[in-house]
Amino acid sequence: MKKLFTAFLICAAISAPLSSFSQDSEPEPSLDSGTLKSQFDYMMDESNRYQSFKVVKQTWLNTFLSHVQDSLRVEREAISQLELRIDNQEVEIRNLQNELSETKENLNNVSLEKDNMALLGVPVFKATYRIILWGLVAVLLALLVTYVIRFKRSNVITKASKEELVETVENFENFQKAAREKEQKLKRELQDEINKHL
Repeated sequence: MKKLFTAFLICAAISAPLSSFSQDSEPEPSLDSGTLKSQFDYMMDESNRYQSFKVVKQTWLNTFLSHVQDSLRVEREAISQLELRIDNQEVEIRNLQNELSETKENLNNVSLEKDNMALLGVPVFKATYRIILWGLVAVLLALLVTYVIRFKRSNVITKASKEELVETVENFENFQKAAREKEQKLKRELQDEINKHL
């Protein structure tokens, strides 16, 4: 009997802290705390039965209704805050999309400006501008080469003409000299003949 009593005391000593620990870890159901489901379960468990009906105290129903309304109000506030947050995020998304479209447009404009140049006030692609520029350079070089060739040819012709002119002038002077001498000779002969006939 002593052994049985001692075993009972040991079991009681061990189970007492365990029961207090289990009570601490799980809150006792009540109508004032816990979730709505636990409060509803508490009302159903604690209410009386009458045949197949449950008899629930009016104050419990009012308290439960007030808790349900509080929970609904909190949920509605959370929903309205989330809707406001969604609206703000949609506005922010729209703003970011507008900024993105402006950035794309600016990028396109910059790319267009980079790829285009103004030639006499007309926008032209860089490739076309290069073709026009190098075409002008080629035409100017061709004109320069043509001018140099013509200048050299003209210079040769001018030198030849000058040499011919000098030669012609010399020939003319020689001809004049010869003509003068011939004239003088003829005048002398004429004078001699006149003198002979006199």
